[in-house]
Amino acid sequence: MSNEQNWRIQRNSEDYFLQQKKKLEVADRRPVIRRASDLVGPGIAATTVRLTDFNDTLATYNGFYAAAEGAANAPTADDAYVGTIAGDAELGGVQTFTGLTSENRYQRVFRRNPSDAETIYWGSWVLL
Repeated sequence: MSNEQNWRIQRNSEDYFLQQKKKLEVADRRPVIRRASDLVGPGIAATTVRLTDFNDTLATYNGFYAAAEGAANAPTADDAYVGTIAGDAELGGVQTFTGLTSENRYQRVFRRNPSDAETIYWGSWVLL
């Protein structure tokens, strides 16, 4: 059992306690994961995450989102939306949303600047 970590064979209690100490030190360095969003981002939850602006940085994370009527940069101002976002940290991504009243589905692409991934270029909404 002592060779599972490729450590030296235990000879006495001191070896045992040193190995236990090493295990605890490794465990202390691991991040504590309390919810799924700790691993995958804010867009993964029991329900959608509410957007107030479709051009917000939050709207570039993978996940499920919603927006109330009148949200900034929405496909139309007179509808509430639910949809998904799939994005890459360097390339960009796609936003796909469906109007809850009109049932129209919209999509747009966002691109990241190759020399500065923080700069985002938003495409136009297209009715699918």
